[in-house]
Amino acid sequence: ILRLAAKPCAEPQRASVAVCSRSRLYGSFWHSGTRDLMSDTFGLAQWFVVAVAVQRLFELILARRNTRRLVAAGGIETGSAHYPFIVIVHAVWLVAIFLFVPPETEASLLLVMIFLLLQAGRIWVIASLGNYWTTRIITMPGHPLVKRGPYRLMRHPNYAIVAGEIACLPLIFGAWQVALL
Repeated sequence: ILRLAAKPCAEPQRASVAVCSRSRLYGSFWHSGTRDLMSDTFGLAQWFVVAVAVQRLFELILARRNTRRLVAAGGIETGSAHYPFIVIVHAVWLVAIFLFVPPETEASLLLVMIFLLLQAGRIWVIASLGNYWTTRIITMPGHPLVKRGPYRLMRHPNYAIVAGEIACLPLIFGAWQVALL
């Protein structure tokens, strides 16, 4: 759990859930039964959500760059009307996991491994498409379909991976209701 530059309190009876008088930010708490503020809010599920959100933000930066380049080169976007809906559903999915999975919930190791395999698949998709990868549907007239990487095995591997992630991440923590989202 996160502790930044904590110093022991000279007066343990005055330590509280807020902040120890001699600590910086969320310090250590020295009397029994008092929990660290961060452990009350952030469990493994919440850290997973933060990691996935950071990953998605980096992907959105890459996708925006690629989309601009593709459109400037004559690419045609299909399905732009439903794109905001997809973004909202993705955000609600992450927020639901963050808020509805209790911080003390344990993770299924098997499902964590499956999720990590899905992440490897996501990286494989992005690497295989290179500058053609984007979060939008952009077609390049006159360009052949990509047939390398996972695209040798199926036509739309990214959709399969995203569907797997949407089910797998909440199921890691037993949140089957969120997986049905």
